[in-house]
Amino acid sequence: MELFMEALIASFFIKAVVNYLKPLWEKNVYGAKISLFVSLGLGILVCTMAGIDMFAQAGITLAVPYIGSVLSGVAAGGGANVIHDISEGIRSMGKNKGSGTGS
Repeated sequence: MELFMEALIASFFIKAVVNYLKPLWEKNVYGAKISLFVSLGLGILVCTMAGIDMFAQAGITLAVPYIGSVLSGVAAGGGANVIHDISEGIRSMGKNKGSGTGS
């Protein structure tokens, strides 16, 4: 399975829910900020409750287990572009590590 596929699916779900709920606050002067906070909150909630942890999927162990899910939720709430950028960054680090460019 593709790296971070669960977080990507969660991101699409969060975007759909936020777009569905957006008419509730879009006329508010703070509409864009409300959308951002709802996306982040839903991202953290969904990833924590579903056990989605991008750090664990990348082989990174954190001292506090649920922090990986919380940070994954922040990424999922940020959208698919954020998750794609993280995935590409990890892939490029893996390629650089294998190329023997270190000392």
